[in-house]
Amino acid sequence: MGFNKTNRHCIARTIARTIAIGICISVAGTDAFGTTDTFDPFRSVESEQPFDPLVALYAVELAAASYCPFNQLTGWNCTHCADTVRDTQIIGGDTQVIMGTDPSIDSSVVSFRGSSDVANWISNFEFEKISPYENRAIKVHAGLYREYLTYHDEIFTFLENPANRRTNVLVTGHSSGAALAMFLAYDLMLSAEWNVSVYTFGKPRIGNDVFANSIYGITHHRITHGNDIVPHLPEKILGFVHTSNEVWYPDDTRIGFTVCAGPEDSQCSDSCAPLSCTSIDDHLLYLGVMIGGAGCGSE
Repeated sequence: MGFNKTNRHCIARTIARTIAIGICISVAGTDAFGTTDTFDPFRSVESEQPFDPLVALYAVELAAASYCPFNQLTGWNCTHCADTVRDTQIIGGDTQVIMGTDPSIDSSVVSFRGSSDVANWISNFEFEKISPYENRAIKVHAGLYREYLTYHDEIFTFLENPANRRTNVLVTGHSSGAALAMFLAYDLMLSAEWNVSVYTFGKPRIGNDVFANSIYGITHHRITHGNDIVPHLPEKILGFVHTSNEVWYPDDTRIGFTVCAGPEDSQCSDSCAPLSCTSIDDHLLYLGVMIGGAGCGSE
């Protein structure tokens, strides 16, 4: 169940006013209690921007909204639709894409939906790689990248439109939509025209080590949950490597989490490998928010 509209508006307003909050966290296995820094979701990874659970809550609601019916999204009246998001445009189809602006964080926002049938998507997952970038040593998942390309032009048209253009872009997505979110963030990084922050939920591995190591100047928090199966696909033995950094929520709450600075770490979601990383239920629940069509019921 998502937040009600009052709570979602409060979260966005809190972010915009940079209110510090106290929250119990576990960083690389060490418990800590502290407050967030002044909120700035668009500092680059070089500045070591800390993970902010408030921004993650905002992003997961936006990711969950992408699964809601098209007619709810075009009217921006869904369970997860934040009141602070304006100027929305929706790309329909197998992968719905939400594009909009949010004055409360002075940002454009883009959210990608994942597969509507996760079990079927997993069973038909393919492993072909292609080299679509100038550096031919960079290899990425062929099917997911080609899917991203079908939305590329329309998304950039929206972001470059003077009516929508912001210096900051927040990108999010869940499951295969998280993969497309990362490809968009990568292209925005290459353009060097935007400050980019990307929060992904249950993202599969999407490229080789050269791709993962070529990412710079953007903030990426790869959020995982419990024994979610999808972050462990495709297998590492096939030459796929995750992008940094990982934030692992071990249970169904939105309080305790572990931050792992590298691409993969046995203190984060790899702690369930190799035999227990099999849960689809964990894939459909992030930060207490149900993601998928079942999470888009009436408020």
